[in-house]
Amino acid sequence: MKLRNLFLIIPFCFLSSCTKESLNNDLEQEKEANSLTNAKLGPIADKVYVVGRKGNDFSAQWFNGTQSLLSPSNGYTEAKSVFKANGNIYVAGVFDGKPCYWLNGVMNILPGTSSIYGYGEAKSIFVSGFDVYVAGYVKNIDINGQITEISAYWKNGVLTQLSDQSNANSIFVYGTDVYVCGYIFVDGQKAVVWKNNTMSYLNTSANYNCNANDIKVINGDVYVCGYGKKKYTNGTDPEEIHNKARYWKNGIETKLSDDNSRANYAYSIYIVNNDIYVAGSDIIHNANSGGINVERAKYWKNNSPIYLTDGISTRAEAYSIFVKNFTVYTVGRCNPRTDLSKSEAVIWNNTSMSNLSIFSTGYSTANSIFVE
Repeated sequence: MKLRNLFLIIPFCFLSSCTKESLNNDLEQEKEANSLTNAKLGPIADKVYVVGRKGNDFSAQWFNGTQSLLSPSNGYTEAKSVFKANGNIYVAGVFDGKPCYWLNGVMNILPGTSSIYGYGEAKSIFVSGFDVYVAGYVKNIDINGQITEISAYWKNGVLTQLSDQSNANSIFVYGTDVYVCGYIFVDGQKAVVWKNNTMSYLNTSANYNCNANDIKVINGDVYVCGYGKKKYTNGTDPEEIHNKARYWKNGIETKLSDDNSRANYAYSIYIVNNDIYVAGSDIIHNANSGGINVERAKYWKNNSPIYLTDGISTRAEAYSIFVKNFTVYTVGRCNPRTDLSKSEAVIWNNTSMSNLSIFSTGYSTANSIFVE
């Protein structure tokens, strides 16, 4: 599941403070830049929580635009998903190859399989009442010594394994039912949903590979977004082997409009007042973009595309979307069209983009957003 600004400057310091001098200096260097960005945008009433990665190694979170780093600092971390409930901030992610989540800035390593303890990734987090659900995958070694990925979720830290050769991308709890979406490798790659640990296919054709990225359940209706493409065989139309964005409502597929783009992707879905919002990107190839393939951030509202970048001067993708008080918040990453060595975490307030990270080198991205 990936994140964009119209922010009020309020300190956000529930996290464990970083003790390394380099990290403290880094925060000080960005304080003025973030303040300038937020002042330019002005105050808002919404409380906006965003998580992602800053630079090449550090997990970051932003509250109304003000950045904090998630500890620890010794190792690779990335925050994947954020949820606010019961006055607490919950963040799911990965630390040195282990699935984990942070509760108000305190990291908890989630258990893995007995053969490879803890190795995997946490991608999505959801809180129902006082129960904390996290979805992702763990790794195991089969009898032939091969490492396999197993889709999984944790309820209050207790591991439930779902299916071999699969991966869970998103989790949602509706009443007493636990919904998880992702993909499984069975005659190719299939988009799937697990309801209370029972798997069902979203696409069954052996000719297509699909991925389910995000799931929501509203008034009993199950919405899932993702993308898929036709497998290449001799004689296949080349345009059919590019990924195309889509969503499913109660298992019925709707392909999202592509405006003749080469490929497009759906990463996040949000439903409010019967309107369906899907965040993602497409890839365009034209003379204005220098004759190269360029990612262009966008979201769809009821299958009508709204473009967040033009695909000419920048490359960008929108990874997560949240709608609150008639404002569409979308977050993700943006980088110069000709420089793939760095990117910045960004947020869009409707279609106005602002930087979250001010980072001249490295790869920063915003992966998830929650608004209250």
